[in-house]
Amino acid sequence: MKRWLLRCFHINISWKTLVSYCLLAISVTALSAHFFNDFVHVPIKISKENQKPTGKKFFKRIFHRKSVFPEVREYTINPRLSKFTNENARVIGFPIRDYKSLALVNSDQKTIYLATAYFGEWNPEHFYSLHLGNETFLRYSCPVFNCRATKDPAEMRKADALLFHVRDLEVYSIPRRYSPKQVWILYSMEPPWLEIRDMKRFDGVFNWTMSYRRKSDVLMSYGFIGEKLKPAMKLSKLRKRMALMKSKLNRAVWFVSNCHTDSNREEYVNRLKRVYPVDVFGGCGMEACRPAETQKCYSQVSIRYKFYISFENAICRDYVTEKLFNPLNFDIVPVVLGGVNYSSLAPPHSVINAMEFDTPEELGHFLWKVSSDNSLYLSYFEWKNTYRSYLQPWMCDLCEKLHKNTPSKTKNNLVDWWNEGYSCLKWSNNSFKRVSQHPFPVYNSKLRGLFKDRKSRRN
Repeated sequence: MKRWLLRCFHINISWKTLVSYCLLAISVTALSAHFFNDFVHVPIKISKENQKPTGKKFFKRIFHRKSVFPEVREYTINPRLSKFTNENARVIGFPIRDYKSLALVNSDQKTIYLATAYFGEWNPEHFYSLHLGNETFLRYSCPVFNCRATKDPAEMRKADALLFHVRDLEVYSIPRRYSPKQVWILYSMEPPWLEIRDMKRFDGVFNWTMSYRRKSDVLMSYGFIGEKLKPAMKLSKLRKRMALMKSKLNRAVWFVSNCHTDSNREEYVNRLKRVYPVDVFGGCGMEACRPAETQKCYSQVSIRYKFYISFENAICRDYVTEKLFNPLNFDIVPVVLGGVNYSSLAPPHSVINAMEFDTPEELGHFLWKVSSDNSLYLSYFEWKNTYRSYLQPWMCDLCEKLHKNTPSKTKNNLVDWWNEGYSCLKWSNNSFKRVSQHPFPVYNSKLRGLFKDRKSRRN
């Protein structure tokens, strides 16, 4: 046998060497298969009964897609500093990556001129605004931190960037451009229906956009999911959640202050309440636990309730807020409604998407099913052993991008970018209907038919 093999390959080696080569080939093949399974999505059968994967290795395979859920270095704000309301329920997360020549980069300071206020205020205690000086960048320990914000008109000419907030922007407030090297930035965190403006007037004015929109030059999202460097102990967490089940009621909780929204979520919840009990707190219900976006409030409701209603006030492209990301850090299951692809933002089997059900009543029956089965309910927390919801350090990304000194042309298609976002849905007469002339891709198959007629007329 040996002589025949050696003759075939025209080589002269010993049995030991031949066996070593064979083992090496097997090892290389096994490693290749391992990396293939980790980074290539393998279709998994879904059980129609529970709408969850049946494979035992589902979570392991999905969570190895590093590009979706990156490893994160956590940063906690200095305890001597008072926290802003929207910093209270989460910590900052920095996706781990290599930074080259940080000392050299930070030796050059970039100045950002605040051309408008933030909702009429300067220096508000808010996570999504820049404070004067370099306070913002030091507060969050940005790797690239040498940026400074100013509102002094005398510094406008030499500023590296000018920042304009859409809600505070008026034509008369646009100053003269003194240098083509300046980067003019238009930013907003609100849904388009709250900030309708004729963007054609601003063609050729701005260089960058900064918002939650995925096509923005600087992404300014309300949060993201990351992998913790120190995974939690599975057994201790399971025991804690099992103990919590004794105090949890078969009810959902909804904190809401805007009672008349573009998405008409209030009508949807009224229908849901006919089947599954929902306690409403805030401006549209009973007064309890203020401010609602604090760790204290989330901890209190997670002890008493099984579900948290996380319905957005607008069902628009890419628009998802802290209503998703905050409750994910607590032992309560979010029930979501919005215009995003939740499967790309949240871990598998972590939320219940209202758009996957034909009616509010059907959703209510499913909530009863989950809340009545402790094993099924607890399965919505399995991902928490490894992953966590974080605040996105948008101010650090902005400062880093400015230091790259990338040449930027002015944009002439702002109206297309804006109108693409102004493509929203509304709950009305037992279905979701479009409320704009610019429909956007819907991530649930039953809703895609709403836009087929318009597409056929175009073609």
